Amino acid sequence: RDAVEWSWNLLHEVERAALAQLSAFRGGFAPEAAEAVLDLPAASALDVVQALVDKSLLRRYRHPALPDEIRLGLYEVVRDFAAGEIADAPGSRARHAAYYSARGEEWADAIDGPEGVASLRRLEVEADNLLAVCEPHDVDPAVAARAALAVGALRFFAGPYGPHLLL
Repeated sequence: RDAVEWSWNLLHEVERAALAQLSAFRGGFAPEAAEAVLDLPAASALDVVQALVDKSLLRRYRHPALPDEIRLGLYEVVRDFAAGEIADAPGSRARHAAYYSARGEEWADAIDGPEGVASLRRLEVEADNLLAVCEPHDVDPAVAARAALAVGALRFFAGPYGPHLLL
């Protein structure tokens, strides 16, 4: 924790704001999701994200279910620290919830179409983010319900039912 705090104190203010806002994510996330959630005045979200990758506070990786896409992720200790700073990031949870509930709904609706397998993979990869929307915090219950329905579609088609029961 001390090492993370030391690194935090070395960051520029916009980087601290970005890291606090990115703590809304669970598991990994796509760069376009970061762009949708980050609200950084006078800064390019992707430039700030790249700076955080360069400083080893974010990691870049490929998920086995989506090998053609680059994903980003916070190390848990960094996410936990940055989540404590979320008061400096008003609205990031709401933007995260709006993004994932809308996208989750799109992916769930596409399951029956020609992109069904890809949509199931996407739902599986993003399940942690969809479930995070359902956690109790200041998110509109209708938005949380949309995310829960997307997870429900995943569980219906792909199982297992254990995480679904937690909703």
